[in-house]
Order: sequence, then C-alpha cells, then structure tokens
Amino acid sequence: MGNGQGAFPFISGYAADIIQKKGVFEEGMEFITKSFKKNDLLQEVREVLDKE
Repeated sequence: MGNGQGAFPFISGYAADIIQKKGVFEEGMEFITKSFKKNDLLQEVREVLDKE
C-alpha cells in the first residue's frame, strides 16, 4: 500500500473468501482472521511495515 496513507493488516472474524466475495478489500491488502495469537498479529504487522 505505498500510497502514503500508511499500511495496516485487515482483521476480520470472517474467512478470507467471504470477505473477498463481498468486495471489502482489494488485491494485495494484508489480511488476518480472528482468532489469532498476539505473536501472529505482531508478525503480520511487522511484515506489513517491512513492505513500506
């Protein structure tokens, strides 16, 4: 998301395929489903920040 608005993972309780069908997020957006462990979230955020 190199658009100057910052980057963030999209977090949802729904499965990724359901979210995609609804058109909620665009290709290339980072996605993590609930429930996740604290370390999983931290790793995802780190990966998103490293892409910036």
